[in-house]
Formats: sequence, C-alpha cells, structure tokens
Amino acid sequence: MDDSVKVAIAFLKECGMKLMEVSNKGVLAIFEMLCNILHEGQLDKSVKYMIQMIFQVRKNEFRGLKELNLVEEEDQFTHLVTLDDAKDSEDILNVFKFGPEYEANEKKYSALRKEILDEGNSSSESVSGLEEENDSEEGSENGKLQINSYDLLNWQKCHVCILSCSSTSEA
Repeated sequence: MDDSVKVAIAFLKECGMKLMEVSNKGVLAIFEMLCNILHEGQLDKSVKYMIQMIFQVRKNEFRGLKELNLVEEEDQFTHLVTLDDAKDSEDILNVFKFGPEYEANEKKYSALRKEILDEGNSSSESVSGLEEENDSEEGSENGKLQINSYDLLNWQKCHVCILSCSSTSEA
C-alpha cells in the first residue's frame, strides 16, 4: 500500500496543476482518499510525511513545482483505435514457412543450446555423481574429500537452488 501511495503522490506532484484545471472533482476525490489513508494510520512515517507535504503543495495550488512541458496541440500525433473497427490483420505474416535446411539448423541449435546451457549435466545427476564420488573417496588422504572444480561448481549450483526454494525458517 505504501508504494501505491508513493506513486500517487509522485503523479500528483508532476501533474497536479494540470489535473486541477482538467478535472477538479477527480483531484478532490484523490485527496479525500489520501486523507482517509492518512487517518487509518497503517503507514510508514515517511509516507505519512509525504501525504502531509502533498496537502501543503495543494494548499499552495501546486506553485513552486516545475511546470509540465506539454506538447502543443498542433504538434501532437494522436491515434484513435476502437475495438469495433475492422482491422487489417496482415495474415501473410502469420504463416510458417518450412525452410529447406530446417532439420540441419535445428540440430545446430540443439547442440549450441546444450553447450551454452550445459543441459547434458542436470543438477540431479551432478548431485548423485557427487554422492558417489564421496562414497568412493572417503578413505583417500586421511579422510579428506577431493572434489574437482567442475563438481564443486555443480554442487554450489544445487545448494543455491535449494536455498532459493526454502523459506527463511527452513534455512
């Protein structure tokens, strides 16, 4: 709720003067909502202060704030789109064209994807491989475990994945 109030206040700071000219009742309704939110008292002190400051700015009729740099009407480009009008759907763009080298390109893409994403070694395989290595290497070098950098990297990836899936109470 605090973020939406901050957005509303920022919008009022930027456009409040123009909104007062265009729709005074709308601005009054917005300030009435801000007043109700302020009286509920479930906000941070900084948000309460921001609401009080925007009321002060409104009291000064939004003077002292920068003016909006609006585009003159003769320089505006407006587009009116209605749902009832018939549209040219450009069906020619919605056609799949089978390429003569489609199969070869798909194989190249699959190989490249496997190389980049390292899909050949999933995290579950690397964890089970790490566990098997742990069993076989437990007795080597006075009980110290030897893991190469590739296995360590895979173990770290699995660890980060598990931590990101768990809540703070589980960690």
